[in-house]
Amino acid sequence: VTSRLARLDRHGAAWGRASRPTRAAMVQLDTHTRIAVQWLRTGGQHTGCQGGMSQLPQYLPKQHQRGALLSHRMLSIEPKEYSQRTFALAFDGLFCDSARAWATIGWKAALSLWPDLGPSVSTISPRDAGVRRAWLLQEQSIDELGNLDEEGMPDWLALKVEKLRPAVQSEYESLLLVRLCVDEALASQRSKRGMRPLTAGEVYSSWSQLRESLLFRCSVDKQTLAHAYEEASEQWANADSDGWHGAHSMRPGAVRALRSAMRNSNNRVYLLTSRRDRALRLTRSAQVLVPKDQVLECGSVSATADALHVLLLQHHAAEMHFVDSHAETVRTMAADLRLLPYKLHYAQWGYSTPSHGALASTMPRVNLLPNSESLRSLLLR
Repeated sequence: VTSRLARLDRHGAAWGRASRPTRAAMVQLDTHTRIAVQWLRTGGQHTGCQGGMSQLPQYLPKQHQRGALLSHRMLSIEPKEYSQRTFALAFDGLFCDSARAWATIGWKAALSLWPDLGPSVSTISPRDAGVRRAWLLQEQSIDELGNLDEEGMPDWLALKVEKLRPAVQSEYESLLLVRLCVDEALASQRSKRGMRPLTAGEVYSSWSQLRESLLFRCSVDKQTLAHAYEEASEQWANADSDGWHGAHSMRPGAVRALRSAMRNSNNRVYLLTSRRDRALRLTRSAQVLVPKDQVLECGSVSATADALHVLLLQHHAAEMHFVDSHAETVRTMAADLRLLPYKLHYAQWGYSTPSHGALASTMPRVNLLPNSESLRSLLLR
C-alpha cells in the first residue's frame, strides 16, 4: 500500500485534510483506484471504511482496493482547529543567501583534493567557460571576469557556481560542481570542433546523472567530499571571521518575519539547516534568538524528511507547516506518506529558478509564497 500510494503521490497529490477528494487529487489516481474511491463516496462513506474490502466491488484488483481504502480514510478526515502551530523552516536559502560562501568553500575544498585545478583555471578565459551576458551587471563585461581572487578562484568560476546553486542540495556537491565547471571550460578551450560547456539549464535537468558520473570519474566518495568541505569552512571561519560573515547574506524581510514569529507564544519554530553552528552564529548576528534545540541539523533530503517526521510525533496535536525554497525537496516531502499532516509551502526566493517555480505550481498540496511578506503573513496568521 505504501509503495502504491507513493507512486500515486509522486507529483504531490493532495492527500491532506480534506472532507472529500479534490479534483486535483483524483486526477492522480488511475482508473481502477478512482472507481474504488468514488464507490466508497457514493456507496456509504462510513460503511466502506468500516467494512473493509468486502464492501468494495470485487472485480477491482486487490492492490487498488487497499489503496482506495487507505486514501479514502485520509481524504475523509474532517478539518480541525488547532491551538498551536509548529513551523519547520529551511534556514539555507529562505533566510540566508550563502551562495557566494558556498562557492568559495567549494573552491577551497576542491583545491585540497585536486591541487592541479589552480594552475588550470588561470589559463581559461571567461568566454571559454560559458559565462552568459545575462548573468552580468549592466556595467560589467565578460572579459573582466578573468580576474583571480586571493584564493586563486577566477571571478567567472565564482559567478557560474553561484548561478548553478539551485541545481544541488548537499554541501559536498559544491566540490563536484567546481570540478565540472573547470573540466567543461578546459574541454571547450581545447576543442577544435566548437565544443561548448553545458548550459545552466542542462546542468539543472541532469545534475543527478552528472553527480554520479563525477564521483566515478574522480574516484572520490561523498564522505570524503563532505569532510573536505567541513574542514575548509571551519578554517575560513577561524582565519577570517569578517570575510566568512560577509559571504553569508541574511535576507532582511525574511529575518524580520522570523523574529516576529519567535515572539508569538502560539508558534513553535524550528530551523532546518545543514550546519547548526553556522545557523546559530548567523541568527545571533541578525539579532534573532533561536534556542539551540530548535535548530536541527539536516545534511540531506532524507535527513530532512526524518526530522520532519520526528517533529510530527512530538507535536501531534499542533498544525504542522514546512517551508523551503528547494522545489525538489518540497516535492520529496509531498510524496512521503509519513508527512501527510504537513501543510507544505514553497518560497519563490532563495535557491530557485522559474522552472522550479513552475514545478512547484503543479503540486496541488503545495502553497506558493512569492515574497517575505507572504512568509510573514503565514507565520503571524
